[in-house]
Amino acid sequence: MKCEKDLAKLEDDLEKEWKFYLKDKGVKFPSGKRLSGLLCLYENIENAVSQDDIQEWFTKRKLGTYDRQIRHIADDGWYIVGGNTRATRYEIDDSLSSEEVKLKSVSETNPIWSEGNQKRLNYLNAEDWPQILDLFSSRGCAVCGLKFNNYDKGHLLFSKGYEVENIVPMCSSCNNWGQMYNLEFELDNQLRARPILKKK
Repeated sequence: MKCEKDLAKLEDDLEKEWKFYLKDKGVKFPSGKRLSGLLCLYENIENAVSQDDIQEWFTKRKLGTYDRQIRHIADDGWYIVGGNTRATRYEIDDSLSSEEVKLKSVSETNPIWSEGNQKRLNYLNAEDWPQILDLFSSRGCAVCGLKFNNYDKGHLLFSKGYEVENIVPMCSSCNNWGQMYNLEFELDNQLRARPILKKK
């Protein structure tokens, strides 16, 4: 895995390619940890990078803890592929392990993403997620109640997008479980997310 280029130069190169190829197609240029994760993939373009590799890249560059949420850049239109067979945001590449992703191109958009026709548009403001985490600080994961350092942005209802009232912290296990079985959840007054049982 490469970790060689100056971070500012890497970001500048990526932004130039984004402006030339992707901006007019509606692809979003990310910020924060999402941008840092994308820069790691960009430096290693067309090569598989594991979640642990990305954390190592963050550590070497003193960027703090990686939130393991790189898959979300596919929602912004970036053409990544991965080996997780449960993924719904990007194409599956059978040659990759379930923990690996790669940036396939910076001149093409994610083929299963379409501008203006997405359920998973990010409506959260920069302040919203920290406030949600603060609200659930005593509860932990909205589903299992266990406490972790990092949480996925879990959907209560998959029919809705990243609206503030639809997003709760979920540990990766509960979020993956919900996605695997297409579960939707309802939140009770004690901040517990319970699966909605559907009648047959």
